[in-house]
Amino acid sequence: MTVPSSIVAPARRLTPCVVALVALLAACAGGESPVADVDAGLPDVVVADDGGFPLQDPGPDQDAPVPFETLTPPDAGPGPGECTGALKGIQCGCNYNGDCFSGWCIPVDQGPFSSVCTEPCGGAVTCADDWSCKPVSGSGDQISICVPPVVVLCRECSQNSDCGGTNDLCLDLSDGRQCGIDCGPGTEPCPPAYECAEVTGPGGTPAQQCVPKTGACTCGEDVDFQTDPINCGKCKRGCEFPHAVPGCVDGGCVIAGCEDGWVELNETLDDGCEYECTKTSDIDLPDAAGIDSNCDGVDGEAARGIFVALYGKASGAGTRNSPVATISQGLAKAVAAGNKDMLFVAGGEYREQVVAVDGVSIYGGYSPDGLWERDPASYETIIIAEAPDETGQVRTVVMEGLTKTTVLGGLTINAGSNTLESGSSYGVWMRDCGDAVRIIASRVIGGNGGPGKPGGNGTKGSPGAQGQPGTQGLDDCSCNEPDSYQGKGGAPGPPTCPGDKGGGGKGASSKCKTDTPPSGSPSPGGAAGGGPSSKGDDGDDGDDGTHGKAGDGLGEVGADGLWRGSKGADGGAGGHGIGGGGGGAGQGIAGCTIIIIPAGGVWGGGGGGGGSAGCGGQPGKGGTPGGGSFGIFAIDSDPLIQNTVVGHRSGGNGGNGGLRGKGGAGQVGGTGGLGGNNFKAGDGGHGGHGGDGGNGGGGGGGVAFGIYAAGSSAPSCQSVTYEPLGTGGLGGIGGDSLGNQGQAGKWAGSSAGFQGCP
Repeated sequence: MTVPSSIVAPARRLTPCVVALVALLAACAGGESPVADVDAGLPDVVVADDGGFPLQDPGPDQDAPVPFETLTPPDAGPGPGECTGALKGIQCGCNYNGDCFSGWCIPVDQGPFSSVCTEPCGGAVTCADDWSCKPVSGSGDQISICVPPVVVLCRECSQNSDCGGTNDLCLDLSDGRQCGIDCGPGTEPCPPAYECAEVTGPGGTPAQQCVPKTGACTCGEDVDFQTDPINCGKCKRGCEFPHAVPGCVDGGCVIAGCEDGWVELNETLDDGCEYECTKTSDIDLPDAAGIDSNCDGVDGEAARGIFVALYGKASGAGTRNSPVATISQGLAKAVAAGNKDMLFVAGGEYREQVVAVDGVSIYGGYSPDGLWERDPASYETIIIAEAPDETGQVRTVVMEGLTKTTVLGGLTINAGSNTLESGSSYGVWMRDCGDAVRIIASRVIGGNGGPGKPGGNGTKGSPGAQGQPGTQGLDDCSCNEPDSYQGKGGAPGPPTCPGDKGGGGKGASSKCKTDTPPSGSPSPGGAAGGGPSSKGDDGDDGDDGTHGKAGDGLGEVGADGLWRGSKGADGGAGGHGIGGGGGGAGQGIAGCTIIIIPAGGVWGGGGGGGGSAGCGGQPGKGGTPGGGSFGIFAIDSDPLIQNTVVGHRSGGNGGNGGLRGKGGAGQVGGTGGLGGNNFKAGDGGHGGHGGDGGNGGGGGGGVAFGIYAAGSSAPSCQSVTYEPLGTGGLGGIGGDSLGNQGQAGKWAGSSAGFQGCP
C-alpha cells in the first residue's frame, strides 16, 4: 500500500462561511429559468435571465435595504464578527435584515449560521477579505452587496438560478444537468480540464461558459454506459471482481468468467472468483500491500475480525456477508465475542466518534463492494466527528488507558470544526496509552478551534453630589441667638461610592462680630477645609484602573487532559475621587444696625459644603481564548506514529477585551453665605472625578499543531508528514484598543509541525 502524499496548504485565515446561491435565487427572482443544452460539439444554448442574487425578505416590520444611489461609506458601527450589539456586524448570524447594522441578512450554506449579516458595496464601499461585490435583483432598484465566494462548476442543477452567479448557467451535458460558470470578458480563466465554450444565452444572446473538455463533468459522450465495464451504468463505475473477467450488461456489472487457474472462494459466482493463493503464514496482519498471507480471502485474519460497511446493519453478524454499519457497533461486537481483535472497515465516510477498545485494532481501506479487497488509496475510509462531545470538545477518536496492541491503520481521521466558545478540535485524543498503540499509514487532521467571546464592558462610575450653600449671617444685637441669625455652614455632598466613599467636608458655621471665623471641615478623603472666609480644597481625582493582562498564545493542559487557551484578565476598577473640603465661615462685624449696643454685631456667612466625588468606573472584562486545532494530541502516552500525514486547521481567535467604564464626575461645592458688610464665606471645594476603569485584556488565540505531546508523552515518529491547513488563532484586541491585545496562538508554521515528537 502506498501512503497518500502530503498536501501542504499555505497558511491563511479561513473565511467563516460560503454563500448559498442555489435554491433561493429562483424563488426571489420570479420563477424557473429554462435549462441550457450542450451536445458533444458544444453548440449554442438557449437560456433565460436568472435575475442575479435574490433580495432577502426583510421580515416582519423590518425596513428594506437602502438603494445604491444613496450608498455612502458607513458610520462607525460594529466590525466584522462583532455580534453582541443590538445591530450586528458582517459575518454575524441573523434572521432578518433589521438584525444587521447594514440592513442586509443573506443565507449561507456553511458555517455555524444559516444566515449572516453582509453590507452593500460599490462606490466608496469595498468588500473585506475574499468576499466579492455581486449585483442584487428583485423588486426595486438594483444594487450590489458583499458575498463570500461560491464554487458551482459542475454542480448538479435544474435551472439557472441553481448555479449562483448572475451569468452562470445550468447546462444539459451528456452526464446530466450541470452548472457552468461565466468565462466572458473580465472573468477568471477556466480551470484545467475545462474550456470556455460559446453558447446561446438568455433570449438568444451569445454567452460564454466554462464546460468540461469532454462534454461531460465525469465522462465523455463516447462512453457506452450499457456495455463499458469501466463506466457501467454511470461514469467511472468500474466493474472489478478479484481474479474474474468483468463485464457490463444493460448497465449492470456482471462476471463474464473466471481467469484460468482461479476458483471461487465462497462458491458464489456473483461474489467473484478467488485467486490462486500460495499460503505463506497462518498469521495475517493487514499490510500496506494488501497481501492475503493465509489465503482466507481477506488481508487480515477473517476469523479474528468484525466486518464494518456503510451498507451493513446494526443487527448484522459482523461477518463479511453480514457486516455492521458503524465502527462503534463493530467494537461492541468484538467485545461481546471475546475472541475478536480486528475490525475490517470498508471505504466510505463514518460520521461518528470512535472510542477505542484496548487490544482491538481498526483497519480501513477495504472495498465497499462486499469483496473486501484492501487498498486504502482506492477505498478511503474516513472517520469524522462533527459535534462536540460531553466535554464540549470535538474529538473524533478517543484512546485512553490502552496497554495492549491497538492499531489505527489505513484510515483518514478528520475532526469537525468546534463552533462552541473556546472549544478545541482533536483528530485523535489519547491519554495514558503505552507504546503498543500505533497509528500507521493514516491521515489525521484537526478541525478549526472555536472563537473566544468578547469580555463584558465596565459600567460608568456614579457621579458625586453638590455641596449645599452656606446661609447668610444676620444682625444679632445680642450676638446670642445663633439659631436665628448665625450663618450656617452648608451640608457636604453625601458619599455616593461603595463603602461610603467620596463625601465632601461640611462648611463652617460663622461667629458673631469680629471673632476669627472657623475653618471648614476636611472631607473624609482628606481634602482640607478652607480657612476663615476661604474656599475648601478640591478633592483629588481617582486613579485610573490598570488594563487587564492579555491572554498568551500558549494555553495549558488541564487535569482533565484537555487543552485550554489563555483568557484575558479583567481590568482594574477606577479609584474613587476625593470629596472637596468644606468652606471656611465668613467674617462678621461688630455693632448692630438697629440699636447700637457695643456687645452686639452681625454674624458671618456660613461656608459652603464640599462637593462629593465621582466614583471610579468599573473595569472591562477579559476576552475568552480561542480553541485549539490538533491532529494527534497525546497526554502521558508513547504511541508509534508511522507513515502518517498529520495536520491541523486554524485555532480560534481570542475574544476582545471589554471596554472600561468611565469614572463618575465630581461635583462643585456649595457657595459661601454673606455676612456683615457683605463679607463672603468660603465656598466648598470641588469633589474629585472618579478614575476610569481598566480595559479588559484580549483573549489568547488558539494553538494549532499536527502532533501535540503533553505531560510525560514520548511518541515515536517514523516517516511522518506535516500538512498545515490553517494557523494559530489571532489574539483578541484589548478594550477600545488601549488595552492589552491577546497573543496569537502558537502554531507549527513551516517547521516540523510537532510539539514533543522527534
